[in-house]
Amino acid sequence: FVMVHEPQAGSPSELAAGALEKLGKVPMIGGGSGTGFIMEQNPLSKQFANRSALAGAATGLLLRGDFKVSCGFSHGGRPIGKPWTLTKTRRNILVEIDGKPALDALEETLEAPFSRTCMSFITVGCALLEPGMKESVQYGLWGASSAERALFCGTPLPEGARYQFIRIDSDKLLADQKDAAARALKALGRPASGALVFDCYGRRLHLEPRGLLDAELVAIGEAFGRIPTAGMYSGSEMAVVDAGLDSAGSRYGHGCSSFAVFG
Repeated sequence: FVMVHEPQAGSPSELAAGALEKLGKVPMIGGGSGTGFIMEQNPLSKQFANRSALAGAATGLLLRGDFKVSCGFSHGGRPIGKPWTLTKTRRNILVEIDGKPALDALEETLEAPFSRTCMSFITVGCALLEPGMKESVQYGLWGASSAERALFCGTPLPEGARYQFIRIDSDKLLADQKDAAARALKALGRPASGALVFDCYGRRLHLEPRGLLDAELVAIGEAFGRIPTAGMYSGSEMAVVDAGLDSAGSRYGHGCSSFAVFG
C-alpha cells in the first residue's frame, strides 16, 4: 500500500494505524505532500484520487500481483541526553518533561539557551521509545514559547510515554540510508527491479547546502543497482514492513526516509 496524505490534516501515525486496521498485514510506505516550506505557514496541498484533486485528504494505491516488495526506512538522528517521560501536554504542545517546563529540559540537554539556531526544526527532534520496537519513531519539534517554556511538535504526543531528544546530521543521514538500503535488498531476496522513495524535506535542507543533495540516492543506487527509481521530498514519512510491532518502521518521520524496493 502506497499512501500520500496532507501532513496538516490529522496525525500521520493515526493515518497509518487506520490504514493497517482496514488492510491487515501488508507492507506500506508513504509520505505527506507539501510545498517544501514549514507546513503551518502554507495552505493545504492537493492529493490525487482517480479523477479528483482533493485537499486535506489521504489517498492511496493498493498494489497486488506477481511481485515481491521490501520496505526500508532510515532516520539519521543521534540521541542526545538521557531518556525522559512526557508528563504534561496539550495535544501537540509539550508542556512538561519529567515534571519541569519542556523548554527547560531541552536547554539543559543542549547545554545552551533557546535560540532559533539551536531549535531549527531540521536539526532537533525527539524520539518515542516504544517497548518492542526495533526502531524509534521520530517527531519534529517546530518551535518553542519562551514565555510559557513549552515546545511545539508537528503532531500530538501522548503523556506518560518515554522519549529522548535527537539531533539530525548529514553524516548520519547518509550512513543510515546506505545501511537501510542494504537491509531492504537482503530482505527482498532477489534482484531489484524498481524503487519508490519518500524523503523528509528536512533532509534536503541538511544535504543541499553541503553539495550532497544526490548523495543518498547514489547510496540507494549502489545497493539496488541501476533500476528505475521515483519519489519525492515529503512532509512526513511512513514505512511499515508489516503490522507487527517488532518489525514496524517509522510511522511518522522527522528527518526520515522510507522506501520500497520491488522484485
